[in-house]
Amino acid sequence: MFSSPSDPIHALAYPLTLDEDRGRFAKTIDYERYVQDLVLQTLMTAPGERINRPEMGTPIPQLLFASIDEEVADLVKAQIRRAMTLWLDKVVRVEHIETRQPELSRFEIEVSYVILATGTTDVLKRTIAR
Repeated sequence: MFSSPSDPIHALAYPLTLDEDRGRFAKTIDYERYVQDLVLQTLMTAPGERINRPEMGTPIPQLLFASIDEEVADLVKAQIRRAMTLWLDKVVRVEHIETRQPELSRFEIEVSYVILATGTTDVLKRTIAR
């Protein structure tokens, strides 16, 4: 199901964009970028958004409308770890998840993970601004 770094990548880039030169959808050609796209898709998909996988995703997209306190931040961390373990456990290992709310209108999420096939550590950072 998942590729290894030595396999050629045959995946559409995420987010979906056009390759202006070729007149086609852009493709991902780098394995680490491919894994980064998988992580981003998993985290930015709301539960129930995928018809055949209603349990996939995290509540991150819904945070725009939520009142965020320490309890919600802890729940988000747990949901991120659950989603990453459930859907990407053969691809990445989560090292650290951090959430911050530097302002009332901003919520920051940082996920550090190791790409298992390469041993490379990557960090995904997202800010939810209201």
